[in-house]
Formats: sequence, structure tokens, C-alpha cells
Amino acid sequence: AGCDILGSCITLSSISQRVQEQRIAACSKTKDAVWVNIKVAVVYTVRQENAEAALYRLADVEAQMNMYVGDLLRSSIAALTLQQAFQREDSIAAGVQSRLRTEMQPHGIEILRVLVIEVMPDKVVVDAMNRVKKEYYLRQAAYVRAEAFKSVSVKEA
Repeated sequence: AGCDILGSCITLSSISQRVQEQRIAACSKTKDAVWVNIKVAVVYTVRQENAEAALYRLADVEAQMNMYVGDLLRSSIAALTLQQAFQREDSIAAGVQSRLRTEMQPHGIEILRVLVIEVMPDKVVVDAMNRVKKEYYLRQAAYVRAEAFKSVSVKEA
């Protein structure tokens, strides 16, 4: 927003000091070559004493944060296997939060919390994992049926 007064353009800007949440998604390849989509929520606010820095240092706070978080997620996930990515969601979030806090603090942004919402492998991988589990359970069922048949055969003999 702005106005033109006698040939001088005056631009008014504002920034909210409310606690805000930004959801960010990134895609990365794990150490065991599985592509995963990871979604995080970043909870942040503008620190009152640094409101000027938050307003004037970054043209687009959300775009900058999106870039930092995407980069941090890709580097974190690349060092883990798929199973480790699921098991270490909290440590991934803590690492991203720590590094993002360091990056955004000079710009007047206080990172309150980073939460990993979802780690989702590619649909093809999910389908393959489900088929493996299904085959495992079918083998277990066949084994139990065979043991039952064996037990009945021994009793009849």
C-alpha cells in the first residue's frame, strides 16, 4: 500500500507480531535411494525488539524460510535410510529448528518450534512395502495351517 503526495511516493508496510505457522514440503532421496516427501510446520513470530529488521531485511520472509527449511530437510534426509527417517522425526525437527533459528534470528524472526508432520515415501515404495508385508502374513498363515493339519494328522494316526 502507498500513496503519492506531491510527487513523493510514500509506501506503508506492516508486519504482524502474532505467532504464525508456515507449512513447508520438500522432496528428498534417502541414503537407501528412496524418494520421500516430508512436510514440516514452522511456528515463528517477529521479535518486538527486532521488528525493523524483520520488516526491512527480507523482502519475503516466508519464501526465505521455505528455501532454508527445504535445504535443511534435503540434507538431513539424505544422510538417513527410510526407516531412520521415520524413527528420527523428532531429531530431524530439532536439527532444522536449531539451524533455522540461527539463520533467521538476525532478520528479527524467532523460530518457536519446528514439527515434522509427515514423512511419506513415494507411492510405488509404499505399495511395494505393503506387498512385502502381505506376503509375510500369507506365509505365516500358511505355516499355521500346515502346523494345524500336521497336528490333526498325528492325532488321527
